[in-house]
Amino acid sequence: DTFSIGPSAIAAATASAITIVFMHRALLSLVNRKTALAAAVLLAFGTAMWSVSADSLWTHPTTLMGLAIGSWAMTRSHFAIAGLGYAVAIVSRPHTAVVAAAVGIWESITRKSIRPALLVGATSLLGLIGLVAWNKVNANSWDIFPGTYGGRFDAAISTGDGGQAKPDLWGADLVATFFSPLRGIFFYSPFLLALLPGVIKAWRVAPAWVRSSTVGAGLYLLVQLAG
Repeated sequence: DTFSIGPSAIAAATASAITIVFMHRALLSLVNRKTALAAAVLLAFGTAMWSVSADSLWTHPTTLMGLAIGSWAMTRSHFAIAGLGYAVAIVSRPHTAVVAAAVGIWESITRKSIRPALLVGATSLLGLIGLVAWNKVNANSWDIFPGTYGGRFDAAISTGDGGQAKPDLWGADLVATFFSPLRGIFFYSPFLLALLPGVIKAWRVAPAWVRSSTVGAGLYLLVQLAG
């Protein structure tokens, strides 16, 4: 009559641990070993990585693992592998496609070569293909957002009678995302506030993949709030 959540919990913890490993490897391309290790530990235990991602399998740990693999691969200019990492994230959360798009396009503009965008785009596209195939098997639908997800998506963009009012992305919703006592990012990870003064200086010296990942993350957040 019941089933065990044990295997799912183990898988979630494992995927979250793999995420930290790849992020640590990516950080090593930016800072010294001690700083990279400290940052990885802080990411693991000072954010929702431990309390949410490692707690249940779907969809956080697989999403973060895919993004971490993509980030690590970008530090080595392995664009096809980066796209495969983003594909894992896209299968888990399709709107992470904005991250893959931002990284691929930004890298191509920086290098003045179409190759990064083509390779990241081609391999990350496998994520969308896999997602649609899974939805066909699981929900008998070729839609990217089937079932209740499709209803939520339609409501988010609806402006007609009976539709859900569009969220206040630039007001209360965005402020609450960072400062709400219930789920605020800065409330649960206050160390981020201490890092804000260094953001401008860090942006100036950051490599292209860091900047593009940041922009992609911002776009993802807006899409997430809209949905």
